[in-house]
Amino acid sequence: MNKEQELNDLFAKARSQAPNTSFEATSKLFTQSIEASAPNQSVQKRKVFTSKTKSIMSISIFISGIITSIFLWPYSSTGKITTNKQSKQQTSKETRQELVSEKMTESKSQERKKTRTKSQLNDQGSLVAEVETNGKIETVNDESIKIAGDQKNVLGNAKIPVNDTYQFPILTEEEIRKTAKQKKKMLKALLKMDKDVYAYVPAGSFEFAGEQISVQSFFIQRTEVTNLEYRTFLFDLLIQNRKTEFLSAKPDQAMWTKLLGEGSKAMENSYFSDEAYNAYPVNNISREGAELYCKWLFEELQKVAGEKSIQFMDIRIPLRQEWIKAASCNGKNSSYPWKVNFIQNEKNCYLANHKPTDSTYFDDGALYTAKVDSYLPNEFGLYNMSGNVAEMVVDGVPKVWKKEDLNTKNTLTPGTAGGGWMNSGEEIKLSAPDNHPNETNPHPNIGFRVVMTHLGRGFKLQVK
Repeated sequence: MNKEQELNDLFAKARSQAPNTSFEATSKLFTQSIEASAPNQSVQKRKVFTSKTKSIMSISIFISGIITSIFLWPYSSTGKITTNKQSKQQTSKETRQELVSEKMTESKSQERKKTRTKSQLNDQGSLVAEVETNGKIETVNDESIKIAGDQKNVLGNAKIPVNDTYQFPILTEEEIRKTAKQKKKMLKALLKMDKDVYAYVPAGSFEFAGEQISVQSFFIQRTEVTNLEYRTFLFDLLIQNRKTEFLSAKPDQAMWTKLLGEGSKAMENSYFSDEAYNAYPVNNISREGAELYCKWLFEELQKVAGEKSIQFMDIRIPLRQEWIKAASCNGKNSSYPWKVNFIQNEKNCYLANHKPTDSTYFDDGALYTAKVDSYLPNEFGLYNMSGNVAEMVVDGVPKVWKKEDLNTKNTLTPGTAGGGWMNSGEEIKLSAPDNHPNETNPHPNIGFRVVMTHLGRGFKLQVK
């Protein structure tokens, strides 16, 4: 019998024998054996926690803490959950604030550098801006000026702020050159009494609207004063550093939208400053501004005339009598400056810039004002005595006056004559009531032309 057979016999014999010990007894013996081996196991455990293993575990715990902190970062300190998106937005906001702060610091640093550079240029003779605040004028460089509002330039480089601080124009070399050239042209025409620019009206009496009127001889500008002429005046004031007069004379172009609404915003932004309107009548200027223009023109003429003779003694706003004499051609035309008493000719073409009806402003060829030499002149060669802009005149002088009346103190009041582009055909008649009585403030419908008393018979006007 081999060994394999012996083993099989022993297993078969064991299976056939009944167990000598119950399950309960066996369980008890097993439990006792475990308890007996416990001290050995404890010793084994203590041997596992050596100094080396403790170091490794400490490092592991530290790293686990860091990892846990990273995962718990979305939780706010108040215990509320902050999403990743919110966290990113907050981080982005803080980053932007830091960047803005850095940019502001950098910008201020650059601004200081520019100011120093500009100051050096100023010492070499460059023009600087001057700021007027509550009546006080200060000189500052253009880099450091804080512009208020966002309105478009109306005087070359000038800005019109919305608060009480005004930035004067900083004239470029080209603007200075053009101003000097135009000023020379204007003074030359005056000195020579250019017939293309000024008309001579002889002295005499005439009847108008049932009244006898007597007027001495004078010269009168053939056209209304243009934007270019008035802008030349303002820029020359700046060049001469006459800032107070400039502030009194500058136009108030905001009157376009104040009186006509936002539809006229383009006129407000460009009418006075855009060269396309150079030959259009100046408007939106005060009575004081027009008088300052007359004063400036006469003073500058005296400077260049020297010992040369001047054919007149003043430049001023016309008396109403003078204006009527020139417009009606010595009383010949009672309704309009032209011979017929109609506002349209035989071809139904309008003869003046006015308001045909509320909805047909453009039917006469102009939506707003027209060029100063538009339409046909009257017999004296004067343009737009009716329509285009109502023209400033002076009231209060007797209709019939003599030489001894020249020095008589009269109560002189401002007025207008001829009507403008905002007036109807009836309102622009020579005999029509004044459309703007006692008006001294800027208005888009009001302009002016100048007259000069001939042959030294001066009449000093003090308009109140």
